[in-house]
Amino acid sequence: AFIVPKLSATGFESEDHPAWAEEVNVGGTRNLLGAMQRQPLPPRIVFASSYHIYGRTQHQPPPRTSVDPVQPIEHYACHKVACETMVRESGLKWAILRLAASLPLAMRMDPGMFDVPLDNRMEYVHTRDAGLAFARAATSSEVWGKVLLIGGGPRCQYLYRDIMTRVLDAMGVGALPEEAFASVPFPTDWLDTVESERLLCYQQRTLDDYVCDIRARLRQRVALVRAFRPVVRFFLLQQSPYRGEGGTTWVRATVHGLKWLKGRPAKLPGR
Repeated sequence: AFIVPKLSATGFESEDHPAWAEEVNVGGTRNLLGAMQRQPLPPRIVFASSYHIYGRTQHQPPPRTSVDPVQPIEHYACHKVACETMVRESGLKWAILRLAASLPLAMRMDPGMFDVPLDNRMEYVHTRDAGLAFARAATSSEVWGKVLLIGGGPRCQYLYRDIMTRVLDAMGVGALPEEAFASVPFPTDWLDTVESERLLCYQQRTLDDYVCDIRARLRQRVALVRAFRPVVRFFLLQQSPYRGEGGTTWVRATVHGLKWLKGRPAKLPGR
């Protein structure tokens, strides 16, 4: 129940409201641990952390491991580090699971998608596999006192460019120009998940499964997006805060697409 940097269910993001996010994230975790400690039979805790706590690591050889030093650069990641410390020092039985990128099963376009350079390493884990990892950790006898990295494994290790291209193609949008994306490395990387997979056996799905899930959920809307692709791309690219940094190539492309659309019949394919 964290306030996160992007796509927060509250509508407020941790990086824009750091003091409030710390009160919720760190203060809430402190309250939870205190309530657990006061129980006659204290329960165990499986804490959801993030691989964002490693900071920018693109200059280091992958993969990241559970013993790598943490260098958080976001308020969100700093909150995760503080909570990990509290969990370790709580006197409770604990396990910490640091998650890779788990994308929502929904068509949610957010300006944050442009914050990651296209050549950034990123490991994907399907949201259902992440849920399975937590469920199995809660009933495991071998995870306590361990920090485990939760990712999709070697077959889910990509450059961000590959993930975005496949997801945007599945949505009917198509790949977006590199100039719309950041150039400063982002805190994502590939992970060593050998131990977590050995203990939890959760790596069942890949990005292919996610793409199939997206297509199934969107159904006819994909055809609609494709029919009006130039308009969709134009308004999507307008959300990029980097659109003025790399020239106007993509602007010309979307304007050309809008002119092309102007003379196109206003009907969906197959109708």
